[in-house]
Amino acid sequence: MTRRSSRRTPRACVVTAGPTREYVDPVRFLSNESSGLMGFSIAAALARRGHDVTLVAGPVNQPTPEGVERVDVVTAREMLAALRSRWSTCEALFMAAAVADWRPAVRRAGKWRAKDGGATRTTLDLVRNPDVLASLTRGRRDPDRTVVAFALETGDGVRRARAKLASKGADWIV
Repeated sequence: MTRRSSRRTPRACVVTAGPTREYVDPVRFLSNESSGLMGFSIAAALARRGHDVTLVAGPVNQPTPEGVERVDVVTAREMLAALRSRWSTCEALFMAAAVADWRPAVRRAGKWRAKDGGATRTTLDLVRNPDVLASLTRGRRDPDRTVVAFALETGDGVRRARAKLASKGADWIV
């Protein structure tokens, strides 16, 4: 006799996709080249399988998959806020977004005009963004929720991905 797992298939799924942008001034920002395609593809696949899917998307040019609720965000802190508001009902999280680790310490109100000061060099002070996934999981696995993290690594990538898996409280890492 085998015992059926008490864990049911996730129904309320949240997927993150794309980059985040951290503005230096009204026209310049720090970001990366993430297209969001992986997260959008995951969201589409989950929706096709009948799951209730919310896609929290950074600034990308991707069409919203059929049957998916889309929430657009720009910054890492906006992404975290959107995820926090859905965390209590989320049964599965796919954290595919390429979230910025850093943001400018000060966002200038007007355009940063290097020509006005005559300087040939400058320094941009950065502060750490909140770790979106770790902020949600507090580094602990939750038996009522499946968390899939993603890690794009260079160098000793396997070791760093394993460390991320453990520190973020994820069930899987891709």
